[in-house]
Amino acid sequence: MDLDKSTSTNASLKKLQDDGALPGRGTMERETGGTEPEPVLSRMVAVEDYILCSFLPPPSEFLLLVLNFYGLSLLHLNPNSIAFLSIFSCLCEAYIGVEPFVDLFRFYYELRWMEPKKVSGCVGFRLQDGLKSRFIPFQCPSSRSKWRARWFYLQIENSDPVFVVPEEQPDKISEWTAKPALTPSFQSFIDIIDDLRIRGLSGYEVATDFISRRIQPLQARAHPAFDYSGPEDTTWVSHRGLNSETVECCVSQVMISGPTTASNAPVPLCEKGTAEREAAINALPLTDVIGPLADHQTATSLKEGVAKEASDIAAAAATTSGSNVPKKGRKFSSVLGNRRKAETVGKRLLRRAARAKAAQDGSGATSSVSPMAASTDVVVTTRDREATPSGPAGDLVPARGPPVDALTWRELQAEMERILQGLEHRMSEFENNLPEIRGSLRVSYTTLHQLAGECGVTTTIPATLDEFSLTSSLVELVVAMDEIPSKHAARIGEDTSNGIYTGACHVLACVRLAYPDLDLQRILDQGAANDARKDMMGEVDDLGESILHLFEE
Repeated sequence: MDLDKSTSTNASLKKLQDDGALPGRGTMERETGGTEPEPVLSRMVAVEDYILCSFLPPPSEFLLLVLNFYGLSLLHLNPNSIAFLSIFSCLCEAYIGVEPFVDLFRFYYELRWMEPKKVSGCVGFRLQDGLKSRFIPFQCPSSRSKWRARWFYLQIENSDPVFVVPEEQPDKISEWTAKPALTPSFQSFIDIIDDLRIRGLSGYEVATDFISRRIQPLQARAHPAFDYSGPEDTTWVSHRGLNSETVECCVSQVMISGPTTASNAPVPLCEKGTAEREAAINALPLTDVIGPLADHQTATSLKEGVAKEASDIAAAAATTSGSNVPKKGRKFSSVLGNRRKAETVGKRLLRRAARAKAAQDGSGATSSVSPMAASTDVVVTTRDREATPSGPAGDLVPARGPPVDALTWRELQAEMERILQGLEHRMSEFENNLPEIRGSLRVSYTTLHQLAGECGVTTTIPATLDEFSLTSSLVELVVAMDEIPSKHAARIGEDTSNGIYTGACHVLACVRLAYPDLDLQRILDQGAANDARKDMMGEVDDLGESILHLFEE
C-alpha cells in the first residue's frame, strides 16, 4: 500500500471529535510514523480527509452499491470523490426526498484515473462532459496535499470488504464513463435538480446542512435525511452544538466555493411542515415502464444484511489468519494475474511419478541420481490394475483391457508437458475474459438490485464481488423478483377498487347536495332489486363521460 508515514496527532483527532465528525473518545488509535497499515478485525484504516468529507462507518447502502458497481475499495477513491458522494447523497435525501441511487449519480458523474501510478486515490469522480452547468454548483480543492499521511485506526464493530486496504489498482471497465438510459421517471429527478439549481441551491448549502446537523451522508443511518426530527435525532454523530463559525470552517475544508447569492434558496424538506414534506415526497414518480426506478417511499436500509456479511467475513478471516484482516483489496482482475502461482497439477504428478520410480528401482536404497534424469522405463497401468505397496509383481490383478504399452520416462515427461501447456493456454484464455465477465455481472447485479428495491423486494449486497458470489446473488434476485407480478397485480386491483369506491361516493354526494331530503339508501335498495336497471344504463350512458374525473380523484 502506498500510504505515507502517518502524521495524525492527538490534536488533529481531537479536533475531528470537537467538530462533531467523529464519535467520542476510545474509538480511535493513531500510529505516528507508521508505514504499513495493519487493520485488525476491530479496526479500520481511516483517513482524516475522508472524515472531513463526511464518511464514517458503517457504510451506507448507496456507498456500497457505488463501490460494488465500479469494482472499488474505499481507499481507491480520492478525498474529493468522498465529498462528491456525500453532497449527492444529501441532495437526494434532504432536498428531493428520495434515497440516492446509482444511476442518477452515474448520469452526472463519471469515474476517471486521477493518479495512475498510485493505488490509494488512484481514481476519482468528476462531472460528465457538458453537465457542469446542469448540477448544483460547488468547487472542491484541486488538490489536498499530504492527505495520504493523515491516516489512523478507527474502531469498528464489524469488518467490511470496503475497508480492506487495497494493494492493487482496480480494473477499468466501460461503465466508468457510461451514462444510464433516460426514462420518464428518471428524467423527472433530473428536472427537480435543474429546478433546485435555478432557484439558487448550491453545494455550499447542502454541505452546511449535513455538517450543522452532524449527519454523515455516507454512513448507514436509521432513516434518510428527509425524516430528520431535530436535535435529538438518532442519526447525529455527536450532539455537541456547533456555532456558525465552526460550521463555516468545516464547510471550507470540504469545498472552496462560497454560499449562494440567491435570496430565497430552497430549504431542506425536514424544515418544512409535515403536509408539505409528504406532498413533495409523494409527488415523486414511483413507477415507470422501463429503466431503473426509485421507490423512495418504501426503500429500506440494508445495514442488517451488511452487518451480517461483515460478521461472516470477520469470522472467516479470524479462522484463516488469526487476528489480521487480509490486506488484499477487492480485486477484479484475473485470478492468476500478479500473484505467485501455486505448483501446477502436472508438475505435482511428475514429481510423484519420479518418487515412485525411484522407490521401484532402489527398493528402499538411496540414490544420488535425480529422478528427472533417470532414463529407465516406467510402466503406466490402467484403472483396472491394482497393486499392493509391497507385493510382488505376480500379485497384480490382471487387466481386463488390452495390454498397456510401456513408456519411457522422457516420453511420459513430454506428454505431461504437452498436457500442461494445453491447460495453461486454456486458463490464459479464461483469465483474459474474466474482467469482462465480472464487469457484466456487476452491472447486471447493480441494475437488478436497484430495480428489486424499487419494487419492494429486499435483497442483500454480496460481501465479496467474485463471479461466484455475484452469480448466486443474481439467482437470488431473479427468484425474489418472480413475486413482483402478483404483487403488482394485487396493487392494481386495490387501486381500481379504491377508484370505483371513490367515484361512487362522489356521485352519491352530488345527488345528496341536489336533493338533501332523498333517502339514498331506499333508492339504492329499490334500484338494485329492479331488473330494468340494466336497460336504464343505456339511457344514461352519455352522462358517464361527465363523471369519469370523479373516479380518478
